[in-house]
Amino acid sequence: MMIRAFLVSLLISLIARAADPMPAAGSVASVATPNHAWFVLRSDGLAPWVLMHVTPRAVDDTAFAGSVPGKARFASPIESLPMALAAVDASVYMMFDEDTPSSAGFRRIYRVTAVRQAGTGVWTTQPAGRFEQVGVQPVPGDLLAFFGTKLGPMALIRSAEAASAWVLVNDRWREVVLDRDFESSLRTQRLIGAASFGDISEVILQGDSTQVWKIDLILPEPTGADSSTIFDAPGGELPLGMSVEHIDAPTIAKNEITVLHLDAASRYLSVRGDGDGLRVLRFDPQLGWKQLSQFAGVPARSGFALLTDARRGIAL
Repeated sequence: MMIRAFLVSLLISLIARAADPMPAAGSVASVATPNHAWFVLRSDGLAPWVLMHVTPRAVDDTAFAGSVPGKARFASPIESLPMALAAVDASVYMMFDEDTPSSAGFRRIYRVTAVRQAGTGVWTTQPAGRFEQVGVQPVPGDLLAFFGTKLGPMALIRSAEAASAWVLVNDRWREVVLDRDFESSLRTQRLIGAASFGDISEVILQGDSTQVWKIDLILPEPTGADSSTIFDAPGGELPLGMSVEHIDAPTIAKNEITVLHLDAASRYLSVRGDGDGLRVLRFDPQLGWKQLSQFAGVPARSGFALLTDARRGIAL
């Protein structure tokens, strides 16, 4: 297997149609947390796909201190391509499409976790040699987005009747109480990207205007003398706060694949197309979306991850 890696410095402090379901199989490539990144790449080996893990960046690059910026390691072979990935802390969640008629729209979700061995500093993947099944898609329908939050992976799903948002908390799905306008926008507008950083998730939707819906991931404290937590509420719903911001629309073609990336100061879009490889846009509050970087010759199935602890972006 040949891997071409491209690094670009991202000076972090400087730098109407129906909502689409997730891109077709073959286009999912990467996800990241502030410290870890995961890529699914085509392989010429025994398995058709491989899972690659980019480890956290260390203060120095000695053998016992972790990896140097941008170093990737082989994590696991994969027999079939995940239709979506979500990263939470040191874990990656992989959602696979239905494999039998009896699946009835409930796609399977598996997890693996990167673990650093004491003493040697070597990174391994647990559970070793297999994926851990942690559930299925919470309700049938089109998967609009699947991304990591500080609470767990979040799924945005559209059915014929409604749209809904769910968070997998302690391997149990909890439905997010949605703003009515946000739910309507999820059903009718194009989803540009969804991502989280810290206490906030952002979902960018494009219709007559471009909206950024912000979801506050801080849960309210339980009230009264009851010692139960908010997770014990009837129905298991999460009453997360929401707000909306209107921004300039990014310039993207209909067939281009966009992925949202966030850090503490900015939002970015990586845009993949057949013609011009991969480009990275950064949103400026005064100037709108501006191109930050362009990766010439990057295959259409490449992926981009923002490594905020190294102040770098990486494409494989």
